[in-house]
This record gives sequence, structure tokens and C-alpha cells, in this order.
Amino acid sequence: MASFNPFFQALIHFCLPLDRPRTYLRPPCLLLFFFVMKRLLVGVLASCLLLAACDRDLPPTPVISNNPMRSTLDSTVETAMRPYFANARHVGSLIGIYRKGAVSWYGYGETKRGSGQLPTMNTLFEIGSVTKPFTAALVLDWLQRHQLPVDTPIARYLPDYSRRGVASLTFRQLLDYSSGLPEDDAIADLKTAPGYTSANPYQHYDSTRVYAYLKNYGVKYPPGTRYTYSNLAFGLAGLILERMTHTSFETLVRERIAAPLELANTGVTLTAGQQSQVAQGYLETGEPAPRWVSLGGFNGAGALVSTGSDLMRFGQAQLRSETALEKLFAQTRTLSFVSPEAGREGLGWDLTSPEFDGVVKTGGTGGFSSLIMVSQARQLVVVVLFNNHETAAIETAASLTAALLKQ
Repeated sequence: MASFNPFFQALIHFCLPLDRPRTYLRPPCLLLFFFVMKRLLVGVLASCLLLAACDRDLPPTPVISNNPMRSTLDSTVETAMRPYFANARHVGSLIGIYRKGAVSWYGYGETKRGSGQLPTMNTLFEIGSVTKPFTAALVLDWLQRHQLPVDTPIARYLPDYSRRGVASLTFRQLLDYSSGLPEDDAIADLKTAPGYTSANPYQHYDSTRVYAYLKNYGVKYPPGTRYTYSNLAFGLAGLILERMTHTSFETLVRERIAAPLELANTGVTLTAGQQSQVAQGYLETGEPAPRWVSLGGFNGAGALVSTGSDLMRFGQAQLRSETALEKLFAQTRTLSFVSPEAGREGLGWDLTSPEFDGVVKTGGTGGFSSLIMVSQARQLVVVVLFNNHETAAIETAASLTAALLKQ
């Protein structure tokens, strides 16, 4: 890992125990905007030693890349990415960078181990929690079309909200990480409900179970009082949209965001042609990961599949404020909640330091990791996609992003 310069310290996430992101949508690291704690350094060192021991039977192989190594940008990407692929279990990555009015694409490794095929801008990846800014925009869109403020309580749109705390919970709090709803590990029956499998820990937890959880348990903390990274909150936001519009979450994404932005390959289900373009995901162990085809009642938290090309279009739309949709996006990037645990939060987004006037979101599923960063001040968009689920992937993407923001 690169040394911690002041901005990198402000950008890099604190890392969760390695057994948690292996199966849950919370990304390997959540971008927190304060100095990295000592335990991060200790944890990373310990992890590196463990991974080195595990890799003794995996001889390193040369990693292919289309990086031409002609420009300063090429060198910056190479410096950030090449060390990641020193680990033989890391398979592939796609990097897209928009700056100075042009987009540059870089592929490293393979879409599937042994295929010899570089990831391209049209390779499909599970993007995990990068779905959350899409969900936030859809909620704002629905609220505005019904002339409702973002601080509208959600209770009137639920089948049962008898538990204390849920009645006061607002749409804003669902989307700015202050809902008081629990993280995955604190959802009492997530792992014990019939149908649970670690290969996809959400697909069995449908809308009926989400609503039953709210009725039986309610919130963990008073809404609006503290930061909690709750996939349940964003899953619930997606379910309320489906309930009120009688339209699936995927259809809402396609009609309200993907179609206007011409995101041809962003959705939940895939056509036969798209199936052949999906990268093979890999677990932290280096073994192939099964696809997360459905996330049950958690689709709004992380069900989307997309390409680098589509995410770049989505990122570039964050730099403009001309159309109604772009103005809607601008509202999701507005400061909504501040906490000592996580820093500055928008709706679905983490906000960068004011100096860089931007937003960032990371994501992870069973076999994939992702990052998108947009800086209005730098007119910069960075998209980094991996077909590995690993803390090291997001650390690498954050290191590259920090280097680009300094230039």
C-alpha cells in the first residue's frame, strides 16, 4: 500500500473484518473522510502476511494490460494498479478516467482466469453498493413527481409500522445513512430465515420478510442521530418505490435513469447476449464466485449490474446540471448528514472533502468490487471495477483516485 499522504488519509476507508465483506453488500471499505486509525495499518499488515502465506501454492503470472505507458496518466494508473496484481489471486480490473474532456480506458488481467481476455468498457460487472446513488435518485424523482419533500415520513407507505421509531423515519434518513436501521449483522433473522445461503445472503430475504422485520424489531437507533451503513434501509427504499408505483425496481432504473442517459447495459436481469459479457467474479480465496442474480428485498441496496461505459456516462451526468435528471442528481450530492463516524454524507453518496467538491461510492458483492468518484472541482470522473471481492481492490482504487486528484 502507498504511504498515507494527507489527502489519501482523508480518502481511504476504514476496513471491516475480512469475514464480513466476503458475503455482505457493505463494501470492503467505506470511504470515510478523516484520518485512518492505527488499527487499519495493523489490520492491513496482518492481512498481507496471511495472504502471502495462502499464496505459496499460487505462483505469480504476468498480468496482461493495454496500458500504452506513454503519458503521465498512463504511468499514474500503472503505479497504482501493478502492485495489486502481484497477488496471484487477483484476476482483472477495468479503469475509466474522464478528465480534460476525454475518457481513457485501461484493462488489466482477465475477465476470467485463463481466458486471456482483457476487461473492456463493455464488460459487465456486479456493482454492489454503487447501486445506492441510483436508488437515491429514483426516490427523489418519485417524491418530486408527487410534490413531496425528502423529509416525508415513510410510515404512510408501509403495510405495518407499529414498532417504535419507524413512524418518524423519513426518506432522507433512509438515503443518508442515518435511518437507525441495522447493519446486516444486526438483522436478527437474516442468516436464520429459511433459504439462507452464504453464496448469496440476500436472495431469500424478500419484501415480506423486510416488512416483518420492521414490524417485529423496528429501528436500532433513533433516526437521524447516528451513521449506520444499512443495506436494509436502501432495500426498503426500493421496496417502497415498487409498492407505490406497481413497477419493479429494475424497470424504474431502466425507465427513469438508464433510458435518458443511454445506459444500455445497466440493470438486474441480463439478456442472453449480455450473459456472455459478464466477467467471472472471484471470492477472496481466489475461487470462482456464483452470480448474485437476485437480492430479494435488498435490490435497492446493490442489485445492479453495469459496464464501465455506462458508469462513466452516469458519472459524467453528475458534472452537468442542464436536464431535469441532472438537476435531480445534483440534489443527491448535497450534504445531508454529518457524523463523527463517517464524515459527510449525501443521498446514496459519500462526499469528498470540500476542496475537491465531489462524491464517491464503493461497492462489493460476492465476487466483485467497484468504485466511482466524481469531482466537480477537477471535472474528473474515475470508475474502477474489479472481478475480485477484496479489501485490497478498494484500497487500490482509492490510491489511484487520490493520485489523480492531486494532479
